[in-house]
Amino acid sequence: MIDESSAFVLAATRSLGPWFAVWSIRYKWKLDRKLSPNARMVRWGVVISCYSLAWRPNSGGLRVVILLAGLTFLCWPNFAYYATRIFEKWPTTEGKVSSSLRKGPRISVDYYFEFQGQRYGGTSKFKAANDARYSEGTPVIVRFDPLNPDVSSVTEHLPPQEH
Repeated sequence: MIDESSAFVLAATRSLGPWFAVWSIRYKWKLDRKLSPNARMVRWGVVISCYSLAWRPNSGGLRVVILLAGLTFLCWPNFAYYATRIFEKWPTTEGKVSSSLRKGPRISVDYYFEFQGQRYGGTSKFKAANDARYSEGTPVIVRFDPLNPDVSSVTEHLPPQEH
């Protein structure tokens, strides 16, 4: 019979194989998002908490679930990115519509914006109330993740400016 601290060390070392395998795939294909300080704190908080709780006495089948949750956050940090993303307020900037396409009752709007001297863009979909609001060159407000500017969306169109 091994003691509790030995079991914890054994589980941690056995997690290194899956972590390294998943990390190498994520690294090669550039699948990870940059994590904010809050997301890093959530990721490591979940990993440490789960690994610590999994070795409490009498946790039975719950031990496996808790350990898998910790291993999931360890192997795939994007879980922390998406879990914290809903609580973080992203900045906005002005962008421009590059094209739009009506598809039934919805309109697909391609847009671009600049951040730190680089051009980024994306596609947002809306109910097609007024196609003219999203014609080429129309200014729009874009909300974006400053750590991952390729993650963005149009929040609203700007009214035409009067001269």
